[in-house]
Amino acid sequence: MDYVLAEVNVGRLVAPLDSPQLADFVANLDPVNALADGANGSS
Repeated sequence: MDYVLAEVNVGRLVAPLDSPQLADFVANLDPVNALADGANGSS
């Protein structure tokens, strides 16, 4: 039998995505997602 492990993280932003407070977070979304997409087991 095949199994699939799934993980879901739910969070709430402390400010709008275009705010200076979240600038570092938003700037790193694409690089972090690219690493995840390239990791073993991603589909």
